[in-house]
Amino acid sequence: MNKEWYQDLITKYKASQKTISRVNEIFCQADIRYADLEYEVIVAGFLDNDAISINEKLVTLEPTKMNGIKGPQKGLKSVAIKLLEASGFNVVDLEKAFSGGIADIIARNKSGESIAVECGPCTIRKAIEYLEKPKNTLWILTYGGILYEVKRGSSWNAFHRFYKSLMDEDQKKAVKIAFP
Repeated sequence: MNKEWYQDLITKYKASQKTISRVNEIFCQADIRYADLEYEVIVAGFLDNDAISINEKLVTLEPTKMNGIKGPQKGLKSVAIKLLEASGFNVVDLEKAFSGGIADIIARNKSGESIAVECGPCTIRKAIEYLEKPKNTLWILTYGGILYEVKRGSSWNAFHRFYKSLMDEDQKKAVKIAFP
């Protein structure tokens, strides 16, 4: 890792080390396959600048009705489905392509709001990609019984524009390096 690049990224996004660690804990859940230093800082910047909020709830439901649910997270998916239904959402699909990724569960309510659910560790960039879709929330359900509800914060629009402008700059620099 280039230490200067990392420090510059932290400075650009005004992200605190404490929030960077929290993002890693929520999304990676000690699974290093999901670690992404760049997006840990970026999502921490969204959090520290009120562009994303994350609420934490303890979940005590037991898995039930696992018929028809595929994959290694059957128990978590059954709990998530129960929580979604209790919140007035209907499950639309399981393991479905959604806004740049594959969500474990996609649910919608009558008002047109949607929730993409990730069961267990998940790719950090999904915090931004999933929230780019209007009226969408991301849920991350952990094996430890914690549900993280990730939503747009009060400064989402302004900070998202800032993020996009930095991403565009980075792409232009990469093209100049690749094709001088």
